[in-house]
Amino acid sequence: MKKIDKFLTFFLIVLLVGTTLYLRLANLGYSNFQGDEIKTLCLLDQDQDLISFLLGQRKGPVQFLVTCLLRYFDPNFSSELILRIPFSLANIFAVFLFYKLISLHFGKRIAIYSSLLMAVNGLIVAFGRIAQYQSITIMCTVGALYFLSEAVYTPKWRLLGLYLGLFTASIGILAHFDGLFVIPPAIFLVYWWYKNHKLNSEIWSYRRHLLVSSIIFLVPLAVFYIPYTLALSDYQFDYWVGRISGNPSDSLELFKLYNPTIVVCIYIALAILSLFRIRRNHSFIFLSLWLLPAFVFIELVMSNPRTHFYIYLLPLFVFIALGIESIRSILERFLPLSGHLIIKSGSVLLFTFLFLLSHAIFINHQEEYPWETESFLSWELSSEMLPGMMGFSYSCGWREISQFLREYQGKGMTWYISNEKDIINRFYLPINKYKKFELDKFNKVGEDESIFVILCERPQSWSKSLLGHSLYDWKIKRTPVKIFLDKSQKVQAFVYQLKKDDFSNNFP
Repeated sequence: MKKIDKFLTFFLIVLLVGTTLYLRLANLGYSNFQGDEIKTLCLLDQDQDLISFLLGQRKGPVQFLVTCLLRYFDPNFSSELILRIPFSLANIFAVFLFYKLISLHFGKRIAIYSSLLMAVNGLIVAFGRIAQYQSITIMCTVGALYFLSEAVYTPKWRLLGLYLGLFTASIGILAHFDGLFVIPPAIFLVYWWYKNHKLNSEIWSYRRHLLVSSIIFLVPLAVFYIPYTLALSDYQFDYWVGRISGNPSDSLELFKLYNPTIVVCIYIALAILSLFRIRRNHSFIFLSLWLLPAFVFIELVMSNPRTHFYIYLLPLFVFIALGIESIRSILERFLPLSGHLIIKSGSVLLFTFLFLLSHAIFINHQEEYPWETESFLSWELSSEMLPGMMGFSYSCGWREISQFLREYQGKGMTWYISNEKDIINRFYLPINKYKKFELDKFNKVGEDESIFVILCERPQSWSKSLLGHSLYDWKIKRTPVKIFLDKSQKVQAFVYQLKKDDFSNNFP
């Protein structure tokens, strides 16, 4: 029995490490940049300095500073893989820190289950595969709470943990406003830390450390956010007004998009069972302060939160893990000799299932979920476009298309039109080389100039027509000059070449 128990524990740890690395790094460079990834890039306007660029963004400066640093090594952002690696590593490191944090408060068994839930959750995996602020915010939030918890629990971390925790929390808030939700649990941990040393003979020394560490927390925030607030534009203000009172989004539907099949049922069932494990102690107060303020604001105050609910998923993973622990307690009551083996075996099956599901959605490219129906075990996974969706494998062969257009030996301007989002078109087909065609610009097209029509097979725009004709009509009524395929010979895009005369011949 003991050997089997040790093997299952070892297997869960191997599964945690393996799934964390694999789901974030496998085929990481396959996808073209997605819309919000391009907004992350350090692309300064002509004669624009870095400070004015950072103050003009809708988010904190950290993600832009990362891409500005990478720009020294890759000025044209020619590799999606290189740009994503720092964000993927932040996501991986966040899982490790999460394990360490939960171990301090709830023990290693709950830490393994919680961390596995984080490692295989579709939304967290999606963030780990794109260049955006979420992975940095998650890493800093978890890191700050871990360091502060070490300051509470471990004597040798008493001061270092305090300083590192508050500084890391500051960086997380500079990554995005979502980082603000670290404040309630962090304040509680600092209070807990201070209360532990209240009767210490060096109390004045601890107060000085608390004051200095608080200054270290506040100064970076003040340095950026005071001028940021003073320079706030209508563009930035309207963005947050839209989040608070704009068109509503459904967090549950988005969760199911990233975690289809029966995952939401599993979460709900285990969350209910976790209620039997709740205790009146410091760790549960800490966990509640991490979960509830974020949940209330995102779900009850924000009308259009989109994927920002990720911030309260982190403490929710712990409650789900506590639900697994409730099942273990019930089994051991009736099966004292084998109950713990049954729950560990069941956990291995559960997390293997969740890992394979995320693999099918994000790594496997035989079908491209959510644009296409994805077969997974007995399920047929499909979805429609939801506001805020991001992180799914997406490749239109944009770099190859750009190279094809560069090699085209035509006269005059090269015009293009695409069924993809403009921000993606503008990045891969810069306006100084190519000009976007629209029907009202018809008279500007020279008789010898070409208009290239680019049809992405699975566009992020989910567009079903172009120039008034369905994509199906384009495919069956016109012959493309080039078809772009991925490594498995799956069609990524069609390129058609039009002349001015084609517009008088009832194209396509």
